[in-house]
This record gives sequence, structure tokens and C-alpha cells, in this order.
Amino acid sequence: MIINIIFVLLQSNYDKMKSASIHIISFAISTLLMCSSCEKAEILPTGHTTSDDKTEAEEPDTIHRGSGERDGTLEYPFNVYDITHGSLGLYLTTVGAELQDCWVEGYIVGYVEGMTADHVVFGTGEVESNIVLAGSPDELDARNTIPVQLAKGSKYVEVRNALNLHANPQMLHQWVVVFGNITPYMNTLGIKNTSKHYPDTDDDDDDFDVIHTDY
Repeated sequence: MIINIIFVLLQSNYDKMKSASIHIISFAISTLLMCSSCEKAEILPTGHTTSDDKTEAEEPDTIHRGSGERDGTLEYPFNVYDITHGSLGLYLTTVGAELQDCWVEGYIVGYVEGMTADHVVFGTGEVESNIVLAGSPDELDARNTIPVQLAKGSKYVEVRNALNLHANPQMLHQWVVVFGNITPYMNTLGIKNTSKHYPDTDDDDDDFDVIHTDY
């Protein structure tokens, strides 16, 4: 009798572990499939960089904001929810990876004062090194935001000059799409190496249609 009880308990635990493993594998596969269609995005271990030249993709005629087909391209950019609460952010956090060279859209709602993303200032100020994006222009919860690095290097200074809230207070609550790497930043997931943005006010050819869809 005791042997039969032990066998039943072992069989039950085995079935539970097997089921959990299947869920984990399914989650990883679904997340990778979502990212795989992004022509420019590349998942790499955190801290790894690549010097491979990438062909510049042609700009689309339409940006599908909030679309269910988000893949990190400018036409179908990721949104803030994908990173803060979605399967993409959960996967990158779990495996310790970063997603390089992709577009992310959101509203500029403030900036981080200090070194950690929980110190968000919802408004304008004197900080030029970063901005904070949210899914709504009225967001006031730091947990629903992501920090975006505005670096000083020659590759990034144009974006820094155009988006920082010290020099551009009018950008507060404005919708933008930024191009960079989704990676750990300020003790959370954020955007680093931000090298491009849309709309680019210095480019007269920015005439995209933006398709607004509920998140």
C-alpha cells in the first residue's frame, strides 16, 4: 500500500513538472516568433554587441500604432506595454537578453531623475540624458513607463537634441517612435543607443499616416 501511494505521488509530481515545462517552452517559442519577423531586430545576450552593417530599410507609408502585428519595424513598432507587461519584456528579462535595432512607440511623459527608473518626474526639467515613454500621455505610474537613453555620442546627439525635455519642453505628451536596443537600463527594461526617431522634425519627407489602434 505504501509503495502504491509513493508511486502515485511521484507520478502526480512528474505530470505537473511536465506540464510546466511545456508551458515554458510554448511561451519562449511564441515570443521568438513575434520577434522573428522584425527585419532589423536581433536578440543577443545582454552586453553583447555586433558590428555587422545592416541595410537601411525603406520607410513605410503607414505606421500602425498599437497594431496587433507589432514586430519592431517602423511600420509596426513595439509599444510600451510590450516591454513593461507583455511577453516580449518578460522573455527578455527571464533569459537576460536584449533586442537590438528596433522601433518602439509611445508618449513622452517625463524623465528619470537619478539612476533608477522608479524616480520618474512626470513633467519637464533640466535633465537631458533621458526621457520616459508611456502608452498614454496622461500616465502617472512609473511602472507603466520605460526610460529612453539620450546619449551624447555623434551617432545619438541628433535624437538627444530633438527629444530632451530641457531643450524641448513642447515635446511633453507628444507621441514619438524611437529606434534603439531594448535592454536593461536604470534597473528595468528600457531603450539604449537611441539613434533615430519619428517624426523627425528636420526631415521634410516625414508624411506617414499613423493608424491608431487600441492597446
